[in-house]
Amino acid sequence: MRGELRKSAGRGFAVSAAGEQCGLSSAANTNETRGAEAGDGDDGAGRLAAVAQAEYASRRRRNGLFRRSLFAEPAWDMLLDLYIQRHHGRPVSIHSLCVAAAVPQTTALRWIGKLETSKMIVRRPCQSDNRVVHVALSEEGLALMEEYLRGQLGRFSATRAPSFS
Repeated sequence: MRGELRKSAGRGFAVSAAGEQCGLSSAANTNETRGAEAGDGDDGAGRLAAVAQAEYASRRRRNGLFRRSLFAEPAWDMLLDLYIQRHHGRPVSIHSLCVAAAVPQTTALRWIGKLETSKMIVRRPCQSDNRVVHVALSEEGLALMEEYLRGQLGRFSATRAPSFS
C-alpha cells in the first residue's frame, strides 16, 4: 500500500468517496489538470499561485528522475500544496496533504504535527463529514509563503515568469 501510494502521488491520486463529499483535492491528485488554473488571472495572487505550482511540479519532476530519499522535504511540499489549494478555494484533508507530500503517511503525519506546532498550519473539522479533518495555512504561514513566493516571482520576472496557458 505504501509503495502504491508513493507511486500514485506523482501521477495523480483518486480521493476517497468521503474526501470527495468534502470537496477535497491536492496538488498531487490533480497535478496535470491544475497547471492552467494556477496561472489564471492577472492578479498578484494568481501569479504567486503559478509560482507555487511551478515549484511543486518541478519537485515532482525531480523526484521522477532521482531517488526520492535524496530530496525529501515533505513540509515544503505540504506548504506549497496548501498555498495552491487556498488560491483555488479548495479544502485539503489530512489524507490528501499526506499524498501531496509524496512520503509515507507516518512521515507526513509527523511533519503535519511539526507544522502545526510551529503555527504554520491549522486543522479544522470538515463541515459535512466528521471523519475528515481539513488543514490550511495559518495567517503566519500564509504571510511567509507569500513573502517567499514574491521573491521567487522576482527571480522568474528577471528571466520569464511561469506560464500555464
